[in-house]
Amino acid sequence: MLRAGFVCLLLVFCLATLPVKAADVTLADIQTAFVQKEYTKTKELVETFVTRSTDPKEKIEALYFAGVSDLWLGQYLLARKTIHRVIDAKPDRAMHDKASLALIDTYYMEGDYREALMRAEDLLERSSQSEFLSSIYLKLARAHLKLAHWKKGREYLQKIIGEYPNSLERYHVDQLLQENQFFAVQVGSFQERVKAETSVESLQSKGEYAYIVETAAEDGKKFYRVRVGKFTVFGDAKKLE
Repeated sequence: MLRAGFVCLLLVFCLATLPVKAADVTLADIQTAFVQKEYTKTKELVETFVTRSTDPKEKIEALYFAGVSDLWLGQYLLARKTIHRVIDAKPDRAMHDKASLALIDTYYMEGDYREALMRAEDLLERSSQSEFLSSIYLKLARAHLKLAHWKKGREYLQKIIGEYPNSLERYHVDQLLQENQFFAVQVGSFQERVKAETSVESLQSKGEYAYIVETAAEDGKKFYRVRVGKFTVFGDAKKLE
């Protein structure tokens, strides 16, 4: 009896650890992997899913998750290619706007702030009643601030405060409004202040103007960001970078 029970338990364990079959991949599996920040796995699941799904809307949503996964993996060109597939498929307005926001991020995170701004302005014009309007305002504000358009950037931040005081974007607004209006190069981000201080001391010993900026994430975690320089001209910061 003991041996039979052991075999039974072993069989159950083996079945539980079998990989998900291609035919069993669902959109929920993709969403779960993405939420857990398993971006490479997300892309693999999407590749399997789109080859067998017969639901056009689900295919588009799956591709959106693949594109944003590429974005977070730093693969900006690949992300743009995938996100364009989503937009070209002519999805509903909500998905179109979400994909467009992700497309803007590919340029912003790559450092092409002018292109990000142009696309954000175009999205605002096309989707002035979007359910993601607060996110569009934030993209516009960040791009303007990066380009030293201080007044315009702050105007969009104030619009979020006035029109969307309880939105998720409001947290980022408060962070941006607290920052001084100059450019710096961030060279590190640490959760332990000691490590940040060590980095600053090393940079200062080389003659760099280095300092720590303390910030907090939405979940309350503190981060100590090491930055170098204070420039009023963006180009000067890019040279230092």
